[in-house]
Formats: sequence, structure tokens, C-alpha cells
Amino acid sequence: MASAGLHRPSFAVDHEKVQVAKVAELIDKMGGYPLLPIVPNPEADSDAKERIEKTEECVNEIAKFDLDIVRKGYNEYLEGRRKAPLNEDNLLLVNKFLFNIPETVKADSPHWRMLVSGGGAQLPVKGIPGAPKPTDEASPRWPWEEDKKSKLWHLQGKRVDRLLLGPPYRAVEVFDYYRANFGRRDIKPRNA
Repeated sequence: MASAGLHRPSFAVDHEKVQVAKVAELIDKMGGYPLLPIVPNPEADSDAKERIEKTEECVNEIAKFDLDIVRKGYNEYLEGRRKAPLNEDNLLLVNKFLFNIPETVKADSPHWRMLVSGGGAQLPVKGIPGAPKPTDEASPRWPWEEDKKSKLWHLQGKRVDRLLLGPPYRAVEVFDYYRANFGRRDIKPRNA
């Protein structure tokens, strides 16, 4: 009888490892946000459009996993990429998608540092297009935008500059901060 109990936790651990590996794989497969060159019209650029669609598809798949599994998937992705090119933008996009972060944030908010500059993230100010103007308000969800009718989130097709500049993005730290302070977003299935 004791051996039957030992096999069950082993299966659970193996199942968890499979899920964690799947999250890391999805992060790696993300098409990325079209960073450089700047894509003025992704509808006219089929490669950029495909990358955006692939990224949205992967992020929506990641969102189906338990947050503890996603966090472990981040660690596996980061560990597996120590010597390979690391796309930190992918982790930033997943963090922004999973959590109920505010649409805008003021500079005097206690969350400003993590929402706007968490690990080097640079965000455009509210009121784009054109060059950002100095302001005390930022759009921490950017480059995600919500379709007001369907309530689905999509990546904006236009960008101002890179998502990440400066020191390395601290994806796991930001994940933990968003989780503790904003909670998981209620994500509507894409095909609902």
C-alpha cells in the first residue's frame, strides 16, 4: 500500500515538470514584439503581423497555466538561456498580460517604480502618437491594448522605442510584485 502512495506524487511531479517545460517552450516560441526596425504598419508587413499573432497565441496559452507553474517556467526559461540569446521582452509581455495592472499610473503612485521602470522597462507616455512629451503619467499595460468591444487584449501595431532599455529586466521579481499587488487578470478565452 505504501508503494501506491509513492507513485502518485511522482506522477504529480512529472506532470508539473511537463507543464513548466511547456511554459518555458512557449516563452521561447513567442514571435516577439517587432522591435527593430520600427514597423509603422504591421498590417503591411506580413512578418511583423505573423510575429505579433504568434506572440499573442503563445501568451494566451501561457495564461491557461497556474501562476506557480508560470513562475517556474520563467526560471526554467532563464536558466536554459544563460548562454543563449535571451528575449527579455517576451517575459515583459507575459507579465503585463497575466496581471490586473492599471491602465495608467501617476508618478506619485507607490507602484510607479515597478510598473514603469521595473528592471529597465521603458514605456511610452499616454497620448502617443508622436514623440513622448514629459508627463507624470504612463501606460503600464503598453504595448497591450484592450479591444473595448470583445474585451480581448492585443498587441498594438505601433511602437515608439524598445520595450526594454537599461539594466536587465527582473522578470521573476516583477511577476511576484504584480501578483502580490494586482492579482491575476480575468482573461477571456480568445475563441469564446
